[in-house]
Amino acid sequence: MYDLVDALDRAPASITWMGDSVMNQVWNAASCALHRKPRNYILNLTDFKDERTPQIDTLYGGGIGAQTSSVLDASEAQRLAVDLATNLQRVSAMSAQHGEGTVKMEFWRAYRPITMTNLTFKAIGSSALGKACATSEVLISNFGAHWNHDNEQGYEEQMGRLLDYLSYCIKSGGRLKTFIYIEPLPQHFVGPDGTYRSVMHALGQHTYTTEEIERFAAGRKMSVQALQDADRNYSLGRCYPQRHIGKKPRNGSWRSRVFQKAVHDRGMQIGGAVAQSMVPALQVFVLPTHDFMSHSHYMHPDECTHWCYTPLLYEPLWHRLHEIFSAMKFSSRSSQ
Repeated sequence: MYDLVDALDRAPASITWMGDSVMNQVWNAASCALHRKPRNYILNLTDFKDERTPQIDTLYGGGIGAQTSSVLDASEAQRLAVDLATNLQRVSAMSAQHGEGTVKMEFWRAYRPITMTNLTFKAIGSSALGKACATSEVLISNFGAHWNHDNEQGYEEQMGRLLDYLSYCIKSGGRLKTFIYIEPLPQHFVGPDGTYRSVMHALGQHTYTTEEIERFAAGRKMSVQALQDADRNYSLGRCYPQRHIGKKPRNGSWRSRVFQKAVHDRGMQIGGAVAQSMVPALQVFVLPTHDFMSHSHYMHPDECTHWCYTPLLYEPLWHRLHEIFSAMKFSSRSSQ
């Protein structure tokens, strides 16, 4: 918690957090940590329970809460007679004041950073992502849980489009300077890498051979049929330590590797350095999670994606956020 507060002392004045339900948990954990006040921080938290947004042309359909292509306030949405019984988008905002410095943060819940793939960058400017780029110095995001092994290419395309839009927005005068990608938190389903239905998807995509799956099932002390049944039925209510297929152990997620490939394909480097031609430039940082959470299969509440709320689980995140803020290059608050 001290690291988190010290990180905010170093942070720019405006930060947007954006991501899916797992990222929502990280945001809630940060709010809880700050409300425990390890120093004399003045906190103000605002919930936006009355600001619902319509769900248009989402990847997963209505009622799931995927991001809309435009942001509407409650009165405008009501005037348009849009069904508001789906999900919130702007969840809450928090300001933290310490001495003369104030950090303003808000969390936007979205399963995808860009809902409709055919939107122009100009149109994206009216979305939550566009607002974040225009008004915040830092974007902290975690996307990935809704892409599985059967759609790795789709995930790479979406992350690439996100990076392309952020670069476009910055060159067009957006305030954003830094993108912090929180590695999607580990899942602990029964199959390889712990991701949902990874046995089914891996076999369907011919990612692994039948012999590799047989050896993997034996390592779980299961038959191949039992492994497939558990894979198909949410691991039958049990979460498993992560296991991988391959000779080398993995400390990162395949989703993180896909994201970092998208970064490098655009001439960027993790850690903020970019090609000289990309000026004004976007600093990109990756905050790892798998190296310390991949074996914590016992920290899930009845399902294998979301996490229990306990301060000890999230402390490494605050420590690493502190390290990233310390390494960032940004102007002082006094000049903003």
